[in-house]
Amino acid sequence: MKNRSEAIDGYRGLMLFVMTCGHLAFLPFITLAGMNVFVFIHAFTGFGWLSVVEGFCFLSGLVAGIASGRRWLAGRQSEVTEGAIKRTFMLYLIQIVMLLAFASALAMSQWYYDCFYKLHSLVGIWIDGPGIRYFLDHPCIGAVLGSLFIYLPPYFDILPLFMCFTLITPLILRLIGQGNGNWVLMGSFSLWLFVQFIVPVSVLEAMFFNIPHDFGWFSQSAFQLVYIVGLMIGFEIARGEEFLLWKWCGKIGALIALALPILYFSGISLVDVDRFGWMRVVGFSLKALLAYGLAQVVVLRPFVPLGRWSLSVFIYHLILVFGLTAFYEQIGELPQWLCFCAYGLTLSTLWVIPLIQEWRQRVLAASPNVLASSSSGIAK
Repeated sequence: MKNRSEAIDGYRGLMLFVMTCGHLAFLPFITLAGMNVFVFIHAFTGFGWLSVVEGFCFLSGLVAGIASGRRWLAGRQSEVTEGAIKRTFMLYLIQIVMLLAFASALAMSQWYYDCFYKLHSLVGIWIDGPGIRYFLDHPCIGAVLGSLFIYLPPYFDILPLFMCFTLITPLILRLIGQGNGNWVLMGSFSLWLFVQFIVPVSVLEAMFFNIPHDFGWFSQSAFQLVYIVGLMIGFEIARGEEFLLWKWCGKIGALIALALPILYFSGISLVDVDRFGWMRVVGFSLKALLAYGLAQVVVLRPFVPLGRWSLSVFIYHLILVFGLTAFYEQIGELPQWLCFCAYGLTLSTLWVIPLIQEWRQRVLAASPNVLASSSSGIAK
């Protein structure tokens, strides 16, 4: 943990914080007039046409490229592959547990079911979409289909995104290590470009037309571009090369410039969220350069603990969202000043998770010492 870059963890923590702001304001605190619109827009469109998802994908790729790249270059390729498989399996287990918990709460508690169903008039798009309406009416079947990635309710489509990325990491590292980095970048960009015109989800929908399905909001085939670029940069850092972010932004910019006539005149969305539209790619590249420049001057220390324990914080944020949404009516009846206080207090609890994890880590680290000292005492 001591070797982790605080700058990277700070930005990851900030993105988790902004994500939680948006998700809480969109559901349990939706009755907060005015504030919820502002917070949701910034979580959804980010700082300009940029959501936090692409930033988190990039930083996850960067961290994976540095950590796994060092092991790969040390000749421990099998360890990297085994680690990727284990982490993917762990993420899958977490996904199943969360799906079963949500489904069980809906199936066993009529009150919990009614609370979500009443949101129909407030967030009709969220409720009417296939991702939640069917799950409300058939939670058990929905949980089974969700575990097969055929049916993903809102917010349950994020972990599968990172499962896919984690699983392909050893293959990408192998190709980069063999000197095929430029081909990897070209292939990744070509797949992203293909997705702008033909969404793979459409093909899947045709295959599952008579089965309830929702493959999630974000296209893995589009967001893989920013993850793979992060992975390639991380691998360069692992090799001891200078971190030249502007070089990579220039490469992406050149590729988009070549494809610009097709992108611009085809009539496709410039800022599409789920397909990571080309204006979002440009915006992300510019803001990544700005963030990199700021990181040389200031570290977002308050957010470092959140980024360091990002998976635990992300799971906790889902528990907050789906737990507190059941009380959205009671929250809405509070005076507005008290709603603001409750909102801020809820967000502050995110920092409890890193404290618990650090304490747990210290206990686990001390346990072998305690056992060893006990054993030596007995031997004497």
